[in-house]
Amino acid sequence: MERLLTQAVYAQLVQIAEGLVSAAWQRLDARLARWLLMYRDRLQSDRLDVTHEFMAMMIGAQRTGVTEALHDLEGAGLITAQRGLVIIRDTKGLRQLADYGYGVSEAEYARLFSRNSSPSQ
Repeated sequence: MERLLTQAVYAQLVQIAEGLVSAAWQRLDARLARWLLMYRDRLQSDRLDVTHEFMAMMIGAQRTGVTEALHDLEGAGLITAQRGLVIIRDTKGLRQLADYGYGVSEAEYARLFSRNSSPSQ
């Protein structure tokens, strides 16, 4: 149990650190792409019931900026956005946009919690 809790705390710290780097160095559209991918991972669905206000709060941006970024992502064919709903159309394209902001914490989580990892890891 201690090992599992330690791994969970570590995975959370990696995610927080990656989020801080993303917030400091990435453009709004890349931060939004990163967050949409992370949310998609948690829900295991391309259909995300989420408001512009909530996305803005989660990535530390103004709602109007999120709305503009969503329009850009939609114009690029990466998503479809409606009131309270985002549908991811191109996961690979979102990953390219998110660049280094997405993948590090996800890989670390997979490494820590893969079903194949042995108890000694």
